[in-house]
Amino acid sequence: MHFGSNQSDEVSRGSCGNDSFPGLDSVDEKAMKMNAFKRWRTGSAVLGLFSLLLLVCGCSKSPAELQKKYMSLGEHYLAEGKLNEAVIEFQNLLKVNPKSAQGHYELGKAYQRKGWLIESVIQYREAVKLAPLMLDAHLSLAQYAINSGQWNPAKSEISAILKIDPSNARGWTYAGQRMSATGREAEAQKDLEHALSLKPGYPRALVAMGDLKRKQNHLKQAKDYYDKALSSAPSNSRAWAGLGLILQAKGKNDEALADFKKALAVDPDNLRSHIILANFMASQGHLHKAV
Repeated sequence: MHFGSNQSDEVSRGSCGNDSFPGLDSVDEKAMKMNAFKRWRTGSAVLGLFSLLLLVCGCSKSPAELQKKYMSLGEHYLAEGKLNEAVIEFQNLLKVNPKSAQGHYELGKAYQRKGWLIESVIQYREAVKLAPLMLDAHLSLAQYAINSGQWNPAKSEISAILKIDPSNARGWTYAGQRMSATGREAEAQKDLEHALSLKPGYPRALVAMGDLKRKQNHLKQAKDYYDKALSSAPSNSRAWAGLGLILQAKGKNDEALADFKKALAVDPDNLRSHIILANFMASQGHLHKAV
């Protein structure tokens, strides 16, 4: 009875165990290992992703840091004359902060040096819209208005400059240039003298005074002003062009041509110098060289 019971128990274990489903224990073990591997792999992937996110977050910069980075790079490239690279960096800065007045101003400077005058003016205007007291942007806009003969915009910018800084010699120089161009020569003289009293020996004001004296046909005085400007600023293209115009007025065309070429040599991108040289060549009958 005891034996039979043992036999029955043995059969029962066999029929319910390995005989009917051979290898069941090994299948369960493999399944468990596979599930464990899957869990490990999933966990590792999540951990890896989390680590990557931590790394990215740790290396990312704040908007302020990015602006500082792009500004620094842009200024570096601008100083080295790498204008395209400078433009890209200032544009990157403005993508981070479209309301950066300084960013618009620096981009305007880069455009101006590339000769993209309209684009530069757009950026300068955006700068003063965002920062109405940005003196440098107003000065750049005044310079553009003076050079392009836009006397009403020039007046507005000069007023803004002198409201911000009543002792700004450059602003008073622009005021004198505008007065001279609009036929108010006595007021021009007064404004330019005031500029020189604020900043003695200021080349920009000296050249403007030379232009005024040349316009009044006081050629010796004009030459003295140009020479004085060049003594401290030998790369002043406007002074060289002024000397050339004096020589042309005296009929000394070969010497005049040399000074016109000197004006371009010191500042090859100066549009005014190109125009003066072209007009001179045309006046000499060299139309093919004037174009």
